[in-house]
Amino acid sequence: MEINWNETLKDAIELVLRGWTALDLQVANNPHEMEIRKWMPEPISQALHDDPSTDEMEEWLAGLLDSNFHLVCEDDSCFEVARHLIQVQKLVHKKDHQKLLEYCEKLPKGSGVATSMLSKNEEEDSSSDDDECNPALQQNAAPKAKRREELEDEMEVEDGWSVVRK
Repeated sequence: MEINWNETLKDAIELVLRGWTALDLQVANNPHEMEIRKWMPEPISQALHDDPSTDEMEEWLAGLLDSNFHLVCEDDSCFEVARHLIQVQKLVHKKDHQKLLEYCEKLPKGSGVATSMLSKNEEEDSSSDDDECNPALQQNAAPKAKRREELEDEMEVEDGWSVVRK
Protein backbone atom coordinates (compact mmCIF):
# COMPACT_ATOMS: atom_id res chain seq x y z
CA MET A 1 0.00 0.00 0.00
CA GLU A 2 1.43 3.34 -1.04
CA ILE A 3 1.39 6.19 1.44
CA ASN A 4 -0.13 9.55 0.50
CA TRP A 5 2.55 11.75 2.07
CA ASN A 6 0.55 14.99 1.69
CA GLU A 7 -2.29 13.51 3.74
CA THR A 8 0.19 11.98 6.18
CA LEU A 9 1.73 15.42 6.70
CA LYS A 10 -1.69 16.98 7.36
CA ASP A 11 -2.52 14.20 9.83
CA ALA A 12 0.77 14.73 11.66
CA ILE A 13 0.15 18.50 11.71
CA GLU A 14 -3.24 17.83 13.27
CA LEU A 15 -1.58 15.75 16.00
CA VAL A 16 0.84 18.61 16.72
CA LEU A 17 -2.00 21.14 16.85
CA ARG A 18 -4.04 18.98 19.22
CA GLY A 19 -1.21 19.21 21.74
CA TRP A 20 -1.10 23.02 21.61
CA THR A 21 -2.77 24.13 24.83
CA ALA A 22 -2.97 27.84 23.95
CA LEU A 23 -4.83 27.08 20.73
CA ASP A 24 -6.94 24.46 22.49
CA LEU A 25 -8.07 26.95 25.13
CA GLN A 26 -8.73 29.67 22.57
CA VAL A 27 -11.06 27.42 20.60
CA ALA A 28 -12.69 26.09 23.76
CA ASN A 29 -13.54 29.63 24.85
CA ASN A 30 -14.59 30.70 21.34
CA PRO A 31 -16.41 27.73 19.76
CA HIS A 32 -17.33 29.83 16.71
CA GLU A 33 -13.63 29.58 15.76
CA MET A 34 -13.84 25.79 15.37
CA GLU A 35 -14.13 26.01 11.57
CA ILE A 36 -10.92 28.05 11.41
CA ARG A 37 -9.23 25.50 13.67
CA LYS A 38 -10.29 22.62 11.41
CA TRP A 39 -8.84 24.50 8.41
CA MET A 40 -5.40 25.10 9.98
CA PRO A 41 -3.54 21.96 8.81
CA GLU A 42 -3.97 23.03 5.17
CA PRO A 43 -2.10 26.36 5.26
CA ILE A 44 0.48 24.96 7.67
CA SER A 45 1.13 22.10 5.25
CA GLN A 46 1.59 24.58 2.42
CA ALA A 47 3.93 26.71 4.52
CA LEU A 48 6.03 23.67 5.39
CA HIS A 49 6.54 22.91 1.70
CA ASP A 50 8.64 26.11 1.56
CA ASP A 51 11.10 24.44 3.99
CA PRO A 52 11.15 27.23 6.60
CA SER A 53 13.53 27.42 9.53
CA THR A 54 12.11 26.97 13.02
CA ASP A 55 12.33 30.73 13.63
CA GLU A 56 10.51 31.50 10.37
CA MET A 57 7.82 28.96 11.18
CA GLU A 58 7.44 30.38 14.69
CA GLU A 59 6.93 33.87 13.29
CA TRP A 60 4.50 32.59 10.65
CA LEU A 61 2.47 30.68 13.28
CA ALA A 62 2.32 33.75 15.51
CA GLY A 63 0.94 35.74 12.58
CA LEU A 64 -1.58 32.99 11.78
CA LEU A 65 -2.84 32.96 15.37
CA ASP A 66 -3.03 36.73 15.56
CA SER A 67 -4.84 37.22 12.27
CA ASN A 68 -7.29 34.31 12.61
CA PHE A 69 -7.85 33.99 16.36
CA HIS A 70 -6.71 37.38 17.71
CA LEU A 71 -4.41 35.34 19.92
CA VAL A 72 -0.89 36.29 20.97
CA CYS A 73 1.11 33.56 22.71
CA GLU A 74 3.68 34.82 25.17
CA ASP A 75 4.61 31.38 26.45
CA ASP A 76 7.05 30.27 23.72
CA SER A 77 4.48 27.72 22.57
CA CYS A 78 4.71 29.03 18.98
CA PHE A 79 8.39 28.05 19.00
CA GLU A 80 7.70 24.59 20.41
CA VAL A 81 4.91 23.94 17.92
CA ALA A 82 7.11 25.23 15.08
CA ARG A 83 9.90 22.91 16.21
CA HIS A 84 7.55 19.92 16.13
CA LEU A 85 6.13 20.91 12.76
CA ILE A 86 9.59 21.25 11.22
CA GLN A 87 10.58 17.83 12.59
CA VAL A 88 7.40 16.23 11.26
CA GLN A 89 8.00 17.82 7.86
CA LYS A 90 11.57 16.48 7.77
CA LEU A 91 10.39 12.95 8.51
CA VAL A 92 7.70 13.19 5.84
CA HIS A 93 10.24 14.55 3.37
CA LYS A 94 12.50 11.56 4.11
CA LYS A 95 9.42 9.31 3.78
CA ASP A 96 10.39 7.61 7.02
CA HIS A 97 7.01 6.31 8.11
CA GLN A 98 8.28 4.36 11.13
CA LYS A 99 10.20 7.30 12.64
CA LEU A 100 7.24 9.58 11.94
CA LEU A 101 4.96 7.23 13.88
CA GLU A 102 7.44 7.07 16.75
CA TYR A 103 7.79 10.86 16.80
CA CYS A 104 4.02 11.38 16.77
CA GLU A 105 3.64 8.98 19.70
CA LYS A 106 5.89 11.25 21.77
CA LEU A 107 4.08 14.50 20.90
CA PRO A 108 2.40 16.40 23.73
CA LYS A 109 -1.21 15.43 24.19
CA GLY A 110 -3.89 18.10 24.25
CA SER A 111 -5.75 19.32 27.28
CA GLY A 112 -8.75 17.69 25.71
CA VAL A 113 -10.98 20.74 25.67
CA ALA A 114 -10.97 21.75 22.01
CA THR A 115 -9.78 18.34 20.91
CA SER A 116 -12.95 16.84 22.32
CA MET A 117 -14.92 19.64 20.70
CA LEU A 118 -13.39 18.69 17.34
CA SER A 119 -14.55 15.12 17.83
CA LYS A 120 -18.02 16.17 18.93
CA ASN A 121 -18.49 18.45 15.95
CA GLU A 122 -17.38 15.70 13.60
CA GLU A 123 -20.07 13.44 15.07
CA GLU A 124 -22.71 16.11 14.31
CA ASP A 125 -23.82 16.27 17.95
CA SER A 126 -25.39 12.81 17.74
CA SER A 127 -23.93 11.93 21.11
CA SER A 128 -25.50 14.91 22.93
CA ASP A 129 -28.90 13.22 22.80
CA ASP A 130 -27.34 10.01 24.11
CA ASP A 131 -25.68 11.84 27.03
CA GLU A 132 -29.00 13.19 28.28
CA CYS A 133 -30.46 9.68 28.41
CA ASN A 134 -27.43 7.93 29.88
CA PRO A 135 -27.97 7.43 33.65
CA ALA A 136 -24.28 6.65 34.27
CA LEU A 137 -23.26 10.05 32.91
CA GLN A 138 -25.90 11.77 34.99
CA GLN A 139 -24.70 10.02 38.16
CA ASN A 140 -21.11 11.10 37.50
CA ALA A 141 -22.13 14.69 36.81
CA ALA A 142 -23.64 15.30 40.26
CA PRO A 143 -20.49 14.51 42.34
CA LYS A 144 -18.31 16.55 39.97
CA ALA A 145 -20.63 19.55 40.23
CA LYS A 146 -20.69 19.25 44.04
CA ARG A 147 -16.87 19.02 44.21
CA ARG A 148 -16.55 22.06 41.92
CA GLU A 149 -18.83 24.07 44.21
CA GLU A 150 -16.76 23.02 47.26
CA LEU A 151 -13.53 24.13 45.55
CA GLU A 152 -15.05 27.46 44.55
CA ASP A 153 -16.16 28.06 48.14
CA GLU A 154 -12.62 27.29 49.41
CA MET A 155 -10.87 29.68 47.04
CA GLU A 156 -11.36 33.41 47.00
CA VAL A 157 -10.79 34.85 43.53
CA GLU A 158 -10.55 38.56 42.85
CA ASP A 159 -13.11 40.06 40.49
CA GLY A 160 -11.97 39.91 36.88
CA TRP A 161 -9.84 36.78 37.37
CA SER A 162 -10.63 33.21 36.46
CA VAL A 163 -9.34 29.93 37.81
CA VAL A 164 -8.74 27.08 35.39
CA ARG A 165 -8.61 23.54 36.72
CA LYS A 166 -7.97 20.25 35.01
